[in-house]
Amino acid sequence: MDSDTAYMRYLGRKVKRTMKAPDTNGFVKRRIGKVKSVSGNTVTVDFGSTSTPMPVAGLRIVKSCSSIKADDSVVVDTVDHISIVTAILA
Repeated sequence: MDSDTAYMRYLGRKVKRTMKAPDTNGFVKRRIGKVKSVSGNTVTVDFGSTSTPMPVAGLRIVKSCSSIKADDSVVVDTVDHISIVTAILA
């Protein structure tokens, strides 16, 4: 092994010691909303109140939520700007 290769490996090990694993817990946002309408495997969920509605249309659902219907309360997880309905609340 030549000196350039050894030096590059040394630098790689040095950088690796200073790197930290990213915190993925901060990137998931969980909200509770009420289903306003269902169209196939997409739904419109309202996160606001009766005086200030905040509907979000076109949210996808997971397979376990296939029995979803209007007026259900649901859990919506948002990861990296993609929101998915993950649970129906009783």
